[in-house]
Amino acid sequence: MSVQYPTQQVDELLSIRDYGTIIHDKQLFLITFLKASILSNLSKLESYNIFFHDKQIGLHSSKAARKEIPEKAIPGEVEIIRQHLLEGHKTKHDVHLVPIVISLREICIKKRCDIINLTNWNSDHNERINYFRFSDLIKPTLPKLCSLLGARCLFKPVIQQYRKDQSGGIEQKNVEAIDIEWIREEHVIYSIAPQEIPSRELNSLVKSTYDMYQNSICCDFIIGIGEVTIPVHSIPFYTYGGDAIKNMLTTNMKEQQERKIEIKEFKEKTVRAFIDFIYLGPKGLNPESDRYQELDVIELFRMAQTYQVKDLIDHCANLMSLYCTSDQADNIEEMADYYQNDYLKKLSEHLKKQPNS
Repeated sequence: MSVQYPTQQVDELLSIRDYGTIIHDKQLFLITFLKASILSNLSKLESYNIFFHDKQIGLHSSKAARKEIPEKAIPGEVEIIRQHLLEGHKTKHDVHLVPIVISLREICIKKRCDIINLTNWNSDHNERINYFRFSDLIKPTLPKLCSLLGARCLFKPVIQQYRKDQSGGIEQKNVEAIDIEWIREEHVIYSIAPQEIPSRELNSLVKSTYDMYQNSICCDFIIGIGEVTIPVHSIPFYTYGGDAIKNMLTTNMKEQQERKIEIKEFKEKTVRAFIDFIYLGPKGLNPESDRYQELDVIELFRMAQTYQVKDLIDHCANLMSLYCTSDQADNIEEMADYYQNDYLKKLSEHLKKQPNS
């Protein structure tokens, strides 16, 4: 067997950290897996030869193994790994796999669990992989594969498995589990490459001002949301709040005279997230915080549009790329058309190509 795939697209996607596109595409994922195998010094195995040449990857079955290994064996088993990573990618959860030896030539892959009872393993949904291909190719490739895809792979010999022996007793031994953790701070997994946002230095003055805002110290302006009033400082809003707010602060308008901006069309959580961004920039909206999980990013995007805060518009679009799924593609397309946003247009087109979540 000789199969060759173009790899230039994979290299480009890896360079811009567009891991979502790779994980969602069978062929791109296989190319990345084989690339990781080569980088793991596994180019020449007993069963397969893998080579990289002129932006192509070749996968050759060795003569000695042709009778025993089906032509699509490795791609099929790589697909099992891809499906687990895909599930973790969609739910934004880490992946926890337990490979259990069920015979001398076969293992089954179970998902997250701490104790395995092999007396009834057939009743569970398990996926089987040839033992030797797993131990010789899949397992040694996983650390490099995860590194390429913005994750880390950890092997943890802490799981226990139980099985009845021939005398009816219970046999127990440890199993090496595999934890695949997304490196969220450094390699968040966007559906498409995020837009660059100007960096903002969070020096001691900025941090002190934000602390003063949180404690309502020396505030000179009010954000009103119905009966709720939020004291803030006008300087961050003048600097980072966009032209609409800058005009409210500096021209002879009602807001400037009353030192207050009334906001009626957005929820309090959305407005507070807006304020956090004004003070701290993108670091004020941490995607991993519990507070962020309850945030309506689409509403925050609309608020950023209303007050013409471009950096927040781009940041919200990036967050939609991080968390939105295919069933939201039509909604994103409507926003892209309404606001003439090319990035959201590209995101909606990408999401429409993905399987329904």
